[in-house]
Amino acid sequence: SKSTTKVEAVKTTVQKEVSTSVESNRRAQLLRMQESSLKEGRSSVSRAVRRAEQFAETSGRDPRHVGVPRDTSDDILKKIADVHMTPYDSREMGIAKAALAQGQLKIDRMEKELNAITQSAMKYQSMYSKSAAQMAKEAMEASEAEARSMKKTTRKTVVEETKRGGARVAAA
Repeated sequence: SKSTTKVEAVKTTVQKEVSTSVESNRRAQLLRMQESSLKEGRSSVSRAVRRAEQFAETSGRDPRHVGVPRDTSDDILKKIADVHMTPYDSREMGIAKAALAQGQLKIDRMEKELNAITQSAMKYQSMYSKSAAQMAKEAMEASEAEARSMKKTTRKTVVEETKRGGARVAAA
């Protein structure tokens, strides 16, 4: 049993050494990449890129000019999730509650206004007994009936005579 614990202890120390060497290699690689990015920016053909590089160096806002972070194992998504999962502090909680209450009040006011508009639209009754389409149809029918009754019928008879045979032809 002593030999197994020694073997396990040796395994854990070897694993720790391997993980620290991998971590140090990763940091060294990140530093090399950062340095190469800076060199490319300084020696760029584009004047705008060189000017942006110079500004970033002097302002210190460019992440390439900031040292490598201590913990490179977490990616940005994990860090964002951690930030979202942390609880609010008391001031943020009060601000969030006030915003929620204000939003709820606005929603309630809009719902009341919508209900009032709906009720007034449902209660509306037209003073007209017929719709505009019905009234137009009746007016057209009355106009046609009036036109038919006022129509005068005249009949013209034309009489033509021809001298050849002496026969008369009547056309109506």
